[in-house]
Amino acid sequence: MSSLMFFLTSGKYKRLLTLEKHLEILKIRIRQYQEMVGEPRIEWFEHSVVGKFINFSKYEHNEFGLKEFLDERGLLPVTTSLRRNDLTSEEQLILEPRNAPQRLVLKFVPNLYYRVAKEDLEELERGLS
Repeated sequence: MSSLMFFLTSGKYKRLLTLEKHLEILKIRIRQYQEMVGEPRIEWFEHSVVGKFINFSKYEHNEFGLKEFLDERGLLPVTTSLRRNDLTSEEQLILEPRNAPQRLVLKFVPNLYYRVAKEDLEELERGLS
C-alpha cells in the first residue's frame, strides 16, 4: 500500500496521465501525416517505431439470431450486460437481483488535481504543428 501511496503522491501518477494524453495526440498526428503522404507503412528507425495501416474486417451480423443462439445454450445471461437506465421500470423489477451476491469493483479515476490541463494539451498540439 505504501508503494501505491508513493506512486500517487510523488507526481508519477499525474505524469503517467499526461504521457497517455501526449501519446494519444501523437498517434493522431502520425496517422494524419501518414494519410497525407499516402504511405501504408513508415518506419522511424531512430525511435524504433513503425506506423502501419492494417486491414480491419468488420462483419455484419444478425443480432437477433446471435442472441437466440446464445439463449438456447444458456449463455445469453453470461455474455450480456444491461444498463439499468435503458430499461423500463417493469423490466427493472423483473431483473431485480434476488439475494444475488454483489461483487464490488474498484475503479481508479483521476480527481481534478491530477487531470491534464486543457491548456497543456493545446500547447503540445501547437508544438507538434
